[in-house]
Amino acid sequence: PIRVFHGELDDVVPVSRGREMSDALRRAGGDVRLTVLPSAGHAIEEEVYARSDLWAWLLTNRKSQSGR
Repeated sequence: PIRVFHGELDDVVPVSRGREMSDALRRAGGDVRLTVLPSAGHAIEEEVYARSDLWAWLLTNRKSQSGR
């Protein structure tokens, strides 16, 4: 599973690139969840790490026994 966060107002990497990457990962069989932060720019780490849903999602995912 992959979580992707992208600020919609990012002026360094356009949000379209985050969407393209997420779509490519899905086409390759990835389990991807994209979250676009509408009022955020490029430096979103503090906002992302403050999200309780990130930590809840993280704790629901485990590495499989096969290592994949």
